[in-house]
Amino acid sequence: IADARNDEETPVFGFTTGLNASYYFTSKLSLTVGVDYARKGEQTKDYDPTQGLATSVIPVTSQFQYYFIDVPVLVNYYFLNKKVCLAGLLGGSFNAFLSGKSITKYQGAPEQQIVYENDNFKKINMALWTGFTVEIPLYKKFSISATSISRISITTINNGSIKSYPYSFGLIVQ
Repeated sequence: IADARNDEETPVFGFTTGLNASYYFTSKLSLTVGVDYARKGEQTKDYDPTQGLATSVIPVTSQFQYYFIDVPVLVNYYFLNKKVCLAGLLGGSFNAFLSGKSITKYQGAPEQQIVYENDNFKKINMALWTGFTVEIPLYKKFSISATSISRISITTINNGSIKSYPYSFGLIVQ
């Protein structure tokens, strides 16, 4: 089942927005804590849900969207702290499930939306965050930065027999 899902599923565009604050213990070490609103998910390629059966239907594409409140706690270590700062980050987040929906599109037919019931999903899950930051200080207390980030769920988000562990890769510009 896992191999079939990996063959059929592709990434979907998501987003995260929120407020984060960093406390600098030293010039090389900081802690970032925040509260973020995030949309995560996946989608399928065109597939035939009756594959292998005698009858065939119109190809189907499905998109699954999940909405969360994330609370990240991240440690940043600065390898270079000059005119351009370079840092690695490692941490995790507690993610509270808000809602989810499925959007199914049959070729040549209107899309259908199904809103998930919250009892099918775990209320809280956890994710591991890793990343790399390039930061350019503008003034003593202000800077602009870009962070490449990966977030990988370490606990499943659902209660079903087929477990789902969402992951994402992205770019944070601040």
